Amino acid sequence: MVDSCGMTERYPSLEPYEFGMLSTSDGHDVYWEAVGNPEGTPAVYLHGGPGSGCTHGARGNFDPNAYRAVLFDQRGCGRSRPLADVPVDLTKNTTAHLIEDIERLRAHLGIERWVVVGVSWGVTLGLAYAQRHPERVVAYLRPPIAGFAMSLSSVCVVTNSMQLRRFRSRAL
Repeated sequence: MVDSCGMTERYPSLEPYEFGMLSTSDGHDVYWEAVGNPEGTPAVYLHGGPGSGCTHGARGNFDPNAYRAVLFDQRGCGRSRPLADVPVDLTKNTTAHLIEDIERLRAHLGIERWVVVGVSWGVTLGLAYAQRHPERVVAYLRPPIAGFAMSLSSVCVVTNSMQLRRFRSRAL
C-alpha cells in the first residue's frame, strides 16, 4: 500500500513494552525503548541527526509480530541526557562512543546478535558498528541514500559476511 506522500505504508506505531536510561561511564544517560514482539528477531534502529532522537513514527518501521525493535536516542539527542544544546564536553560524543553505547545497550538487553537498521546519519553509524562488531550483526539494513526522500519499498541488506543484497521490503 502507498500513502498520500507516495511512501510505502508502515506498520502501526506501538507504545514501548520496555524502556529505560542506560548510564555510561562518562556522564551520559542514553534513553532506549523496545517495541514489537519480545521473542521476535532483535533489531536496533539508528536515527539520523543532528540532535533528533527517535520518533514515535520510527516504531512503525518494524513488523511488530516479527521483530523485537530497540530504538534509542544517541548521546546529546532526544530524551538522552545531557542534551547537546547545553554546555557539554563533545569529546565524549564521538562515533567511537556511540558504537560502544550500541554495544553496551545490546549487552544490557541480553541480545546476542541483532539486525542493524539506520537512516540518514544512522546509516553511517550502523556501518561503523557492523565493521567494529561483525559477530553481533545478523544483517545491516539501510534505505537508499540518494537524495532526501526515503523509499520504504526497497532496502539494502548487508549480511554478516558483509555481502550486499537488495530486497523488497515485504520480503523482509
